[in-house]
Amino acid sequence: MRRADPFSRDATGKPDLVGEGSAFAGEWRLERTSGLLPPLGPVRKLIDGGRGWTLLGAVSVPFDLVGNELRYRFPFTGLVDVLTPDGPDAAVGRATVFGRQYGTFRMKRSA
Repeated sequence: MRRADPFSRDATGKPDLVGEGSAFAGEWRLERTSGLLPPLGPVRKLIDGGRGWTLLGAVSVPFDLVGNELRYRFPFTGLVDVLTPDGPDAAVGRATVFGRQYGTFRMKRSA
């Protein structure tokens, strides 16, 4: 399987993702719903197979998808987003640090 690059685009300009096997594969827009999270309007998540990136402008923070958890890599070890599907094009998430919830958010699949 080819490794996805969060900045690569296909001919239509959409992210070039290979997302076999995961209900969470694809590009997602985020919306803060509660807690200590900032407004998430410009934040996106790209998920490809067992890995992904949270993107804010040119900043890319990598994570691994393990089941329904996005486990962030160093230097953000300890941060985990726990996802629950909410229909085919949405999910709700709990943002945690070392197992303690500090916020919630909603993800919607980008068109």
